[in-house]
Amino acid sequence: MPIEVADRGSNRIENVEHAVEVLGRSKVRREVFKAIYSGRKQIKTADEIADGIERSRQQVLNDGKKLADNGIVRQTLKDGVTAYEKIRFFQTNRDEILRYVDKPEKLKEKSTKRRSGLGRAKVVTIEARIPRKRISAEQITLDDIDTFMKVKSVSFSGPYINMKEEMFKKGLLTIIGEGGDFKDWGGGTE
Repeated sequence: MPIEVADRGSNRIENVEHAVEVLGRSKVRREVFKAIYSGRKQIKTADEIADGIERSRQQVLNDGKKLADNGIVRQTLKDGVTAYEKIRFFQTNRDEILRYVDKPEKLKEKSTKRRSGLGRAKVVTIEARIPRKRISAEQITLDDIDTFMKVKSVSFSGPYINMKEEMFKKGLLTIIGEGGDFKDWGGGTE
């Protein structure tokens, strides 16, 4: 049986936002969510939920599955019947989630790990003046860097090879064992 792994505590707003997106504009899904997370029962069957919100069992199963597939509830069995179990994070944040379902634009104002809540990104330029006497710069060469230590033992007597910057950068990534891409500013030349 797979074990659920979620870091809900340090990703609180992202998880609230995820729940809001899953609930979306679906009135039935919102009712199912609210029914599951209301009251003291930790687990409720699809039949109990359907009776409580006056919807068909099939509607509850369809929207309950959507919630379960997205990690908003746990789908389980109770007395051989499909049931849904609360997840503590969503129980605790139920009211906030439902508020944001009604006003999703308010959620976009919240800061997350991936975006600032300031709306459009703002560029701030800070100018710092450091007296020349306090600057201590030291020139280093390639063989001063541990990763490139073997370069000391290589003798080079041939002509320099002319290659594209992209090829050179890919070679560096291979040497240092990194993946990804170099992010350059637009003023660079090859």
